[in-house]
Amino acid sequence: MHKILIFNIFILFTLGSYAQHQQDSVIQQVLQNNRMLQALTQSTQADKQANKSGIFLQNPEAGFNYLWGSPEGLGNRIDWHVTQSIEFPTSYVFKHKMATAKNTLADAMLKSEEKNLVYETKLLCIQLTYLNARQTELNKQWVNAQKIVQSYKTKYDIGEANILEYNKAELNLLDAQQEMSLNEIERNAALSRLATLNAGNPLVYTDSTFGVANIPADFELWYSEMAPQNPEINEWKNETQLSTLEHKLAIAQTLPALEVGYMSEKTDVDQFSGLSVGISIPVWQNVRKIKSAGMKKDAVQMLENEKTIALHAEAYSLYQKAYTLNRIVNDYRQKMSSINSTELLLKTLERGEISLIQYITEISFYNEVRNKQLLLEKELHETLAELGRY
Repeated sequence: MHKILIFNIFILFTLGSYAQHQQDSVIQQVLQNNRMLQALTQSTQADKQANKSGIFLQNPEAGFNYLWGSPEGLGNRIDWHVTQSIEFPTSYVFKHKMATAKNTLADAMLKSEEKNLVYETKLLCIQLTYLNARQTELNKQWVNAQKIVQSYKTKYDIGEANILEYNKAELNLLDAQQEMSLNEIERNAALSRLATLNAGNPLVYTDSTFGVANIPADFELWYSEMAPQNPEINEWKNETQLSTLEHKLAIAQTLPALEVGYMSEKTDVDQFSGLSVGISIPVWQNVRKIKSAGMKKDAVQMLENEKTIALHAEAYSLYQKAYTLNRIVNDYRQKMSSINSTELLLKTLERGEISLIQYITEISFYNEVRNKQLLLEKELHETLAELGRY
């Protein structure tokens, strides 16, 4: 069931080199080890067993009487009987259908929790991909900052640079070091959360590249194919089906119930035995039950319709967001791939064509744009992950 769920989620997008193999491996491990999911699975199985109770005949009843006769010479009497109550046959049909509907609903709710777990795990993988990519960029900045400090230390020693320039180089290096430390804190926090989902077992995640996201051209076609597999939609449909069956059962329970059995009566001189038949007419017990069940059925159907419409609107909004983000990300990728400001600025500084303060200003701007690109890629894939829940 886990593999089927994962396939249904990821069939939406082919993400190229988007860390798919490692991400799938992480998700499979979490699904296998997550304690909360294990507890919910066991609880669901217990609920499904409980749903099957109460759908058969009521327990038979047996009675025994020993009566002393009076006056004394009259003798004693022994009575015993066995009876079985039987509701109108359609009641058992609807009870069986209701048990099946409840079990289907329980499975849909479990799948919904599974899908939420996959979504949370996927978000952590996306966060780690961003932090890994960010760490790579910060490491480049740190290496370049070290080179600049060494260069200005040499220039300062021979009198070609003043103490202010050397201090600026040192501060630039310090800033690079601190940015790396802060990024590592976030990375460790994400890995810790991932380990928590994996029952405390640490997981390795090293991917640092966001791949190309291929978004379906036709939203309505995609949605029509994915909707029948959506656990939430199935959950709402099952609730509607269950409320309809409850209404039908309420009607069936207004029909007469039978009580059949065998009884025997024995005295000192004679004995009687034979069948016992009774009828129960539900005059008072279910007076408002049918009306209540009917109102509930109508309310549940209205809620299903409203939730289905809202879900479609939310999915379409996410689709539009993903489409726009993908266009922006592609623009950034195309432009940034043709620019290598880091190496160019460093060489320009080494040749003395710009001052250190100009270098720091320009490289800060370039790093800011590069980080914005990574953040947009992260947001794009988070949007795709959220859309994949539908």
